Amino acid sequence: MAQVQCDQADLVITLGTSLRIEPAGSLPLRAKQFVIVNLQPTPYDGNAAFVIRGKVDYVMGQLMDYLGLRGWEDDIKTTETTMKNVVVSSSPIKTTTSINISSD
Repeated sequence: MAQVQCDQADLVITLGTSLRIEPAGSLPLRAKQFVIVNLQPTPYDGNAAFVIRGKVDYVMGQLMDYLGLRGWEDDIKTTETTMKNVVVSSSPIKTTTSINISSD
């Protein structure tokens, strides 16, 4: 099931994983593009469309704010919520880029 979903995905975002444990570690490679959010390097950094070096909770908080989904933490605590068809960018990511994000 996960393989089929990754095969069909336009973008997979991997969060806080070294991508070293198989078979799950290579799943992002099946998507058209994938992004890595992790503090340390992974074996697939060179294959990723974008690499973010930062803490997952901080990066995701910034992303949720950018998407206008403020208060999402409260929603998770009080109700079961789902996100469908969230589009972050309409243009494809073309080059491998790496950035460092600090929550300090």
